[in-house]
Amino acid sequence: MKNNILITATALIMALSFSPLSMASSSGHDASHGTDSHKTHDMSENTATMNHGAHSGEAMHSSMVGKYHFTYELIDMRKKMKEMENMPEMKATHHMMLFIKSHEGKAPEKAMVGFLIQNPDGTTQKIMAMGMGDGFGADVDFGKTGIYKIKVKAMAGEEKLLDTFEYEVK
Repeated sequence: MKNNILITATALIMALSFSPLSMASSSGHDASHGTDSHKTHDMSENTATMNHGAHSGEAMHSSMVGKYHFTYELIDMRKKMKEMENMPEMKATHHMMLFIKSHEGKAPEKAMVGFLIQNPDGTTQKIMAMGMGDGFGADVDFGKTGIYKIKVKAMAGEEKLLDTFEYEVK
């Protein structure tokens, strides 16, 4: 119980420092605009680190879902935890963030987000994301190599937004 509180508090502190993503095109963003992109990324490559304000995550995917831009970032929690003293070991290896913005750059009001992740071995992770600053985040386990199939459901008021993509860990 104490470890879960520390993990959540650490993730919350990190996420609250995030600022809105620029909607301008930048390297590292997946340029596809469908909701069923199958582009994969190699986490071992150092090509997609975000340089937008206080964001400290790696860009992992970007897409258009209805009238919204979905932008995903992945934070390597193992690396962050090594930088902190006396932190307990975590089960989750990463923290995944989703930023949702309209064409006008506005976040939807009263949104809820959930992730359903199929691991390379066929097991699944079903996680409800927490609102964190201007995005939604959850601790995830990307500790195995292979392709992760990620399904996202966001409720923006009464509007249901669905996104699907794949992410490869090498």
